[in-house]
Amino acid sequence: MRFAKLHGLGNDFVLVDRLAEPSLSLDLTQIPLLCSRTRGIGSDGVILVEKGIRAPFRMRMWNPDGSESQMCGNGTRCVGRWLFDRLIDGDSFPLEVDDRVVEIRRDPLGFSVNMGRATLDWGPETLQGFTGYAISVGNPHFVSIVNDLDSISVSDVGPKLEVDPAFPERANIHFAQCVGPDHLRQVTWERGAGVTLACGSGACAGAVAAFRAGLTGSRVQMSLPGGDLYVKVFEDFSVVMTGPAEFVFSGEWNG
Repeated sequence: MRFAKLHGLGNDFVLVDRLAEPSLSLDLTQIPLLCSRTRGIGSDGVILVEKGIRAPFRMRMWNPDGSESQMCGNGTRCVGRWLFDRLIDGDSFPLEVDDRVVEIRRDPLGFSVNMGRATLDWGPETLQGFTGYAISVGNPHFVSIVNDLDSISVSDVGPKLEVDPAFPERANIHFAQCVGPDHLRQVTWERGAGVTLACGSGACAGAVAAFRAGLTGSRVQMSLPGGDLYVKVFEDFSVVMTGPAEFVFSGEWNG
């Protein structure tokens, strides 16, 4: 099985091409092994690119624990980079991701993705001592805005909040600190993956939470451990995310 490895701000993925080989069968039981950094290729997830139904291309993404993710913001930019490098001549194209179609554009900062409309499910409410918002960006997030981000151990708190009964499908957990009128720092515990250097859909959720709370304007710089993303939030909570995506290497998996 041929693969490519790409990353968005250190959030890395094994990408498998089903466009050139429509008959290719991905053994989903091997997802944890593919993602293993000691026994496999090593990544925060596996992405399959195939022909779409509502758009020319479709991506599916699985977490290291084998669960399927409905949306992956950094993954969409990586797919954008991969397709622009190989198949796309223009400046934009639509991509099918779970139940929505996003638009990916070339951008001076890398790639811009119109992620569609985020949904504020509830909040602010307090869970396990942390007040935050439940926000869907095609996948579930909980964002708590705190005064001192460095005092939060996301590796300790994240796994407990991920499986809180408030989230029947589990949730991605984020803690954000406002460091300026249009600037947030944020750390993440991703469901099925753990602590990651960046979460694109989570950055969108964080920007929406801060905008909803009146802490920021419509354009927000999201500083994540792996680097910066830029999110524009519209009045209806539609979001556009912009940031880099880098090719790392390609190879053949015989596991």
